[in-house]
This record gives sequence, structure tokens and C-alpha cells, in this order.
Amino acid sequence: MSEARRVFSLEWAGDGLTVTFGALPGCNVMAPARTASYYLRDGRWTYLGSGMLGIAFGADGRVARLADPTYRNEYSGEDSEPTTGTLTLTSAGRKHVLGREVSSFAFTPAESAATGPPPSPAPQPQEGVTAEDDHGAALPEPVRELARSIEDAAVRGDTDRLVALCDPCSTAEHRWIRSEGGPQAVLRAIRTHPMRLSAGSELMYPGLTRCVDGPGLDTICTPQQLRDIAVLGLKYGLDGRGPSYSVGEAVRVPLTLRIEGGTAQWTGIAAG
Repeated sequence: MSEARRVFSLEWAGDGLTVTFGALPGCNVMAPARTASYYLRDGRWTYLGSGMLGIAFGADGRVARLADPTYRNEYSGEDSEPTTGTLTLTSAGRKHVLGREVSSFAFTPAESAATGPPPSPAPQPQEGVTAEDDHGAALPEPVRELARSIEDAAVRGDTDRLVALCDPCSTAEHRWIRSEGGPQAVLRAIRTHPMRLSAGSELMYPGLTRCVDGPGLDTICTPQQLRDIAVLGLKYGLDGRGPSYSVGEAVRVPLTLRIEGGTAQWTGIAAG
């Protein structure tokens, strides 16, 4: 098992069920993106979205959502459970806020038993470069533009363009870019959240080196690093109060970007 999971909400929805899963409070880092809601009918799971503590479907297209969860103390072990959220009801195409700081809700049995068409699946989270660093701070636009250019060239396997973008890089680094698997490794790194170096003028992709998915620790994983763990396909090992993740040699290909005078530049690859 790669992660402890808890069922936050389980609701009847006509001929199916809605189920919301989340990380295990007190054992894992809590963040809205870690909740995932599904509709289950006839053995088929339909993804409904993340960031909700619960969702229910009723008669005549009514939908209740307990969303925007709040946490008493997201990065401590004292009370990290998502305790409340905002409860909304969508009816006749209009969204109504029923309450804030709501801990739970339920439709009546008659409302839950109402049949209707299965809900449409929500779009899957898209891949791509991020607009923030590994602690959630916004990245300068020149950095984002350069990251998108690197991503575009790596997706197309255009090593000539990648070499041109990594202009100050050494001959060895250029050789590595052109090697088999080079563009794929660059793509995987540039889609992670960077770490700020040198008082913020330098950034390293990926920023993650090692973190622990457990509250109350100095090396706790940030929500951004949790996404990078999935992007990099990292496996966990037990350490302290939670799973420990480390970028091993297989993915240790950090890209360094520097910004000076409003201009961003790709300056190197650790693998070179």
C-alpha cells in the first residue's frame, strides 16, 4: 500500500454511490488537492473532482458539495484533520451557499433515492509546468515563459531547441540533452516545482530532494512536493512519522534556471 486513505464521505445517489477519499489525518500531510471524489455505479468509478469533503446528488439535478476544506493546523500533528468546509447546493442551475464551517451533511433517504442520469466526469488534472515554487510562492513570468519553452521542446523531442535554450551549458551537458532519454528526463523535471536558491535568483527543478509525508516534522512534504512525488513516480520508504520520499539517482537530473534583470536563463543540468 503506497498511502493510507480514509473515506471522508459516502452517500447514496440513486442507483449509485458517491465516495470521497482523503489522506489519513495525523499520519499524512493534509491539503485540499489530496481529497478525491468519485461516483460508483455498477462497478464503474467516475472521477468527480478534488478539494471536496463530500458530494451528493439528489432529485431534479440537485447537487450538494462540501468543499473548500479548512484545516486547524495543516503542518502540525496536533489537529491536522480537515474539520469544516463550505456547503453549497446547486438547484435549477443556481448555486446557493447553505453554510460555512460545516462539518457534515446528508440528503434525506427520499432525496438520495432519486434516480437520474449518471454525473459527467470531471476533467483530469492537466500536466504542465507550474506557476509556483515548491512552497507555493508565485514564480516570475519570465521563469514561467522559459519553463514552457523547455517543456514544449522536450515534448517534441527537439534536442536542437533544448541545446539552444541551455545556452551557457557545457559540452557535456549538451551531449546529455541529446542522449537517449535526455528530453524525457528534462520534461519530467521541468514539470515539477522548483526550489529557490541564492536568495531567489536561481531556481532548481525539481526542488524536492527529500521529504516526509507526516505532520509536525522539519522535513514535512509541502502540497507542491506531494504533486512532484506523483510526477516523478517516487516510491516511499518508512521514516519517522510517515512515508519518506527521496529523488534517487534515477531521477536526479536537476535543471537550474537563473533570473537577472527581468530575464530568465537556463544555466545548467546537474547530470552534466
